[in-house]
Amino acid sequence: MSTVYDLLTTADTIRSATVTPFDVFVSALWSKAMVDGAFRYTLDGTTVRSLDEGQYGFVVQNNPKRLTHKRVPVENRKLVEPFSPDQFNFNKITNEKEVICVIRRRGDEFIDEHLAVINVSPIEANHFLLVPNPKDCLPQVITQDSLLLCLQLMSLCERNDTCVVANSLLAYASVNHLHYHFISISYPLLAHRLDGKVLVDGVYELTNHPMKGFGFQCKDNKNNEELSKTAR
Repeated sequence: MSTVYDLLTTADTIRSATVTPFDVFVSALWSKAMVDGAFRYTLDGTTVRSLDEGQYGFVVQNNPKRLTHKRVPVENRKLVEPFSPDQFNFNKITNEKEVICVIRRRGDEFIDEHLAVINVSPIEANHFLLVPNPKDCLPQVITQDSLLLCLQLMSLCERNDTCVVANSLLAYASVNHLHYHFISISYPLLAHRLDGKVLVDGVYELTNHPMKGFGFQCKDNKNNEELSKTAR
């Protein structure tokens, strides 16, 4: 039976039924999965280097095992493809060691369940996947509710180096089943020091990034829902 992490939400409150912060809770179970041999490889031999001499200070990681052991992605020609039950998806996971926990979110009038599963081909320690509402069989396209779930879980994290990443089918997503990457990145990234021009309160246009983009600032837990709608 999977471990459960209870996420309790009301109009003004986001908290967990357990006293353990979400990232600490997951980290302990992730480490156990590594000891149990649930991953395709260990992170031994992985190296990281910062390109300090460049304008942006990009970070380069050498992770040769990921190159040779990662699941081969299904070739996609469109940004949005319908979910296919015939392809691999997270409902097909049969190894219980790959499931970190079930996240049960309780609101005033609803209860829903989500999965946290290890990324069997990790980039860094504590790299796992959040699969929102897995039984809904959603394709790899960000939704407002799933983004809200990410923000709610981030607000329960203790470490400030926890990052959430969503990659589309044309950005090397290997599974067309809605998921987000949670990962702890202890070295400085460009995203940590971006400048932006204020467009409206909490929304910025990036000004020192090699690509055009926007930044969104979450000031407190109470504007998670508003931010998820704006960013989506």
